[in-house]
Amino acid sequence: MVKSLLITFYFPPSIGGIEDYLRNVCAGLQDKIVVLAPKVKNSEEFDQKQNYKIYRYNFFYSLIARYPKLYKLFIFPILFLFVIHGWKIVRKENIDIIQCGSADLSLSVWCLSKLTQKP
Repeated sequence: MVKSLLITFYFPPSIGGIEDYLRNVCAGLQDKIVVLAPKVKNSEEFDQKQNYKIYRYNFFYSLIARYPKLYKLFIFPILFLFVIHGWKIVRKENIDIIQCGSADLSLSVWCLSKLTQKP
């Protein structure tokens, strides 16, 4: 069984088109996928109802949501944090494939792919 890690900045319970699409993809894969996403309001309640594992971290998300102009200031620390947490998850969960759920994290996913030798 091939196991995937989905790294995304946009994931339910946040509302939006990308969030809905990724929720449906994960619901279809269930035990074959693990998600790395930011911690948002009501995320713990949402995560408990899912049939797949979701790892959540702060990633300055609440600060950036409140002050979008800070995104440019925090982008490199955020990308670095996604790589670090993703690397830990790849090792812990025996991940075979790393997937990117949002274009703004493509550099993090690429770096993680190179570091872990996973497609």
